[in-house]
Amino acid sequence: MTTRRRFTAEFKAKVAVEAIRGELTVSELARKHSIHPNLIAGWKRQAIDGMAGVFDGKASERDQGREVEVRELHAKIGQLVIERDFFGQGLRSLSHERRRTMVDADIRGSRLSGNVSFCRLRARRSTARPAGRTR
Repeated sequence: MTTRRRFTAEFKAKVAVEAIRGELTVSELARKHSIHPNLIAGWKRQAIDGMAGVFDGKASERDQGREVEVRELHAKIGQLVIERDFFGQGLRSLSHERRRTMVDADIRGSRLSGNVSFCRLRARRSTARPAGRTR
């Protein structure tokens, strides 16, 4: 099974410009570059459709909209990093035993407390050795 070939944007543009010039037919270009004629026709169509966007002026408006969006996203990322550092540092400053008692207190107050004690009980039983065996 052969892998799918991928073409760079520069190669596609070069072939599309050659097709637009019309010096060679699409079939001749396909033979020259060892690709299917339908690819060349599609690239040519995309190039011609995309040319109108160069002259309409909307591209600069889209770029400005993207810049605003990027600025907003960077601000949000900064806010989230600060929050993460603040809350993470708060817990890290506590001792391991203090954090453990906080978690245990949360578990005791929840509906899961029965399940947790049951799991601990099963864990203790599974690690117990059968009577009569010694090391």
